[in-house]
Amino acid sequence: MRAKKFYRYTFNRQFTVGNFIVDFISRKLNVVIEIDGYVHRLEEQILIDRRKDHLLHSIGLEVLRLIENEVRNDLPNAILKMEDYLPDEIRPILS
Repeated sequence: MRAKKFYRYTFNRQFTVGNFIVDFISRKLNVVIEIDGYVHRLEEQILIDRRKDHLLHSIGLEVLRLIENEVRNDLPNAILKMEDYLPDEIRPILS
């Protein structure tokens, strides 16, 4: 997300929501993108992430969790997952 934009939507990085900090948020799309590294596989962090997701969903936000390695090593696939959260009229036409 160069220049904080994905297509024409603005994303804020490291944004506070309640007691949590989300990696990226588009308030216009009502979507949060979390990039999960190794620590998110630990049991304690899994519980924290569940509470975080519950809070985000309770206030009307959708959550997309991407694995850090996927973003680094398979960016086209990560972008496809992000495009699923775009409105239909903006979503790229795939042939």
